[in-house]
Amino acid sequence: LKATVAIAEKIGCPVEVHCTNIPVPTCEVLNLLRPGDIFEHVYQGVKNTIIDENGRLYDCVREARKRGILFDTAEGRKHGDFDVMRKAKEQGFIADFCSTDLVLASTYRRPIFSLPNLMSRYVAMGIPLAKVVEMAASAPAKLMKMEGQIGCLSEGARADVAIFSWLDVHQPWRDWKGSAFEADRILKPEMTLKDGDIENDFNPENRNDVDTLTMQLGSSKVSGRMDDVEIAVLLCDVCDEEFDSIQTVDPERNIIPVETVKEGGIINGGDLPAFNEAEFSTVHKKYRVITRAFADLCNPEAGYEPETAANSIELKKGEYHDYHVYLCATRYTVEPGHSLALVIATEDPVNCMIHKTYSIEIDNASVNAVVPVTKETKDRSVKPDSSIG
Repeated sequence: LKATVAIAEKIGCPVEVHCTNIPVPTCEVLNLLRPGDIFEHVYQGVKNTIIDENGRLYDCVREARKRGILFDTAEGRKHGDFDVMRKAKEQGFIADFCSTDLVLASTYRRPIFSLPNLMSRYVAMGIPLAKVVEMAASAPAKLMKMEGQIGCLSEGARADVAIFSWLDVHQPWRDWKGSAFEADRILKPEMTLKDGDIENDFNPENRNDVDTLTMQLGSSKVSGRMDDVEIAVLLCDVCDEEFDSIQTVDPERNIIPVETVKEGGIINGGDLPAFNEAEFSTVHKKYRVITRAFADLCNPEAGYEPETAANSIELKKGEYHDYHVYLCATRYTVEPGHSLALVIATEDPVNCMIHKTYSIEIDNASVNAVVPVTKETKDRSVKPDSSIG
């Protein structure tokens, strides 16, 4: 750490220190940090925390804050301890930043599900909502020297605005070691157009060399209506352990490697040569895409009937709408220990015909999937059994 601080001093940048299960007393770490440096995982409860064995906040923590040391929660899966946080708060200490430390392996998993989820818990633990918003928005903006540009509603700032409502719901909270408490509401993000140049039709690009007519049909200046602002929905099989899956190997995602099972195994008859019997090569992943679908956000009323494709609305920033997306039908067996997950994203730049630049926000709590479930009978046929939501 001494060497790291020395390097940071030379190049003029702050240091952020991962402080879970640190091998030396907390005060030794804090004494090495400079104003503007960041003590990460401040509420960790594994070893050498910010409180002593009697639950008292160390004096060196208060002194570090006075010197300008910053404290980040970065809770992740095992860096947040309810008891440490409560005792620190009772003594007037609250972290400077509210952050999740989410990585690919922990995204949408407990105990930290998402940033709004973490913000809801901090409010439930007694931190005022205005303070939590500051910890998640304006304080990080100041750290990044972007005050007035992000993390605020000032005139001239970037209009990246998230709109929330309070959802009354029974919500149990649990930390990594099992400590728990309950709350009766959570922050509910609404789906909205977050950003994008509406005046210029979201800057369409012909990245996949589609024909001129198709490009014109996707242009509001030609068609006279906003169109072709898409989301992609994928239904995936997921598991904590890796399992057999298939995957394309080319940038256009058209080529799946195959392995020959039996040469000449498929007889064509006559003088036609026989085809080799082949299977897709498998890779080991923790997920597999089962089926997918696309939906045009400009057409929330789209259904199965072809005539519904003509319906259209104009999207506006700050408005949100309900959508039903119909996945491509397929049969699939979910093995024991596996579960289903929905992945929702903006258009796929590889598969879409017209590439546009925009972003959306989705209310996770409103997402619901209805999947018909079948069972095998003695005659090897399948019959509708039930549905899951």
